[in-house]
Amino acid sequence: LYTDITESSTRTINIVDGRDIYLNGFTYTYTAADGTNMFDDTTGSTKVRIINGRLIRSNGTTLSEVFNFNAQHTQIDIIIVYAENTVGRCFLISALKFIGTGSTFISNSGNLT
Repeated sequence: LYTDITESSTRTINIVDGRDIYLNGFTYTYTAADGTNMFDDTTGSTKVRIINGRLIRSNGTTLSEVFNFNAQHTQIDIIIVYAENTVGRCFLISALKFIGTGSTFISNSGNLT
């Protein structure tokens, strides 16, 4: 990011293997009034890093997450990120598929699933 962004229309960011998402200290706010997630995985066995910023999901439903990691992953790093969901969960991680050796999670919230 190069500035704070607020999105009000439905738009999910699909996670791609090996990509880093640098928020550069800015805030990405997603306010679509539906059950979409901010970030979705689209493939398994991925490595992803999300670094330095704020992610806020508001105005969604109880099914909307900030991160939907529901496929098999090998590494997920969320570093210096404030994540907030005013209605649903911040993270949905499939325990049966997650093989995250070396992954880093730093949470400011108790709503991990």
